[in-house]
Amino acid sequence: MLDHLASLVGYVSLHSSSTASSSNELSGGEYSRQSIEFGSASDGEIKSSNEPEFQVPGGSTVSSVGFWSSETGGTLYGYAEVDAETYANDGLYRVQSASLDLNK
Repeated sequence: MLDHLASLVGYVSLHSSSTASSSNELSGGEYSRQSIEFGSASDGEIKSSNEPEFQVPGGSTVSSVGFWSSETGGTLYGYAEVDAETYANDGLYRVQSASLDLNK
């Protein structure tokens, strides 16, 4: 089941609200969704195997990360809340680790 989900989720996004949706995804500047890869499922969990890095436009706040099927549009399969980070100027945001866990 998780391996199948990992095959569907190919991109991550940044959002200004703790509940990700297409209406609160960041935009502007050089921002775009980034590709994410997952390893094989183990003990009910899959973990990312890369560290997607985003260009964040100044004046933005990052509050959650979304998991999508495509680089634009597509299906939002879920999201994770993160500690809110506000960018006064353009900056970088890196997803250092991500996991999808059936045990929680």
